[in-house]
Order: sequence, then C-alpha cells, then structure tokens
Amino acid sequence: MADFIGTGQYHTHLQKVRSQLKQQISAYQSFLQNALADNIALSHPSGGLVLWLQSPGLNCRELNRRAREIGLGIRPGCEFTTLSLYQDCLRINAGWPLDYEQNGRYPARDALQQLIGLIQHP
Repeated sequence: MADFIGTGQYHTHLQKVRSQLKQQISAYQSFLQNALADNIALSHPSGGLVLWLQSPGLNCRELNRRAREIGLGIRPGCEFTTLSLYQDCLRINAGWPLDYEQNGRYPARDALQQLIGLIQHP
C-alpha cells in the first residue's frame, strides 16, 4: 500500500475513479431527467456517488414501502432528518454504471427504470 501511494499510482487511481463517478452521475441525471421531465429536481454533486432527487408531492415513506415490495433499496429523504423535512426527496446510489451488463441484463438501468415507474404511478 505504501508503494501504491508513494509511486503516485494511488493519485492516478483516484483521478480515474472521480472521472468515472462524474460520468455516472451525469448519466443518471440525464436518464432521470428524460424520463421524469419537469416533475423533478436533481442535485448536482461535485463528487461522490449519490444523487438527490426531489419530486413535489412524492411521499417518500410510501415510495420506500412500494420499492421494498419489488426488491428495490432506496433511501428516502425523510430518513436523513429528525424533522418533518425531505418528504418528497430520495437519495439514489449512482455507483454502478447504467451500461454495466450482467448476464444479458443491465441491473442499474433496470432498477432505475423500476424506480421511475413507481414515481410516475404512485
């Protein structure tokens, strides 16, 4: 590990990961914006792998319940406060590329499409 850091390979690795995550966040934003149009607001993180979505009128507790029924794990905004805030927000993990293929399927894209369906049809 010391050699990995000392030779500068760690820094190169971090640059690559940051660039990849930035592209993934952008892909998720585009996918969600195209599917949900004017009904949402999306965060524009400067780093990391999570994206916040806000949809006016969304009941995050109900969405979370319905998502769990079909095997989706989301983090509703109401879990991030002790106050009555963020009831119409949810956090999305953008750590998997939308074009990641596994056994002929695209798990991240499929899960995001299912989530979109739940948001569009409460």
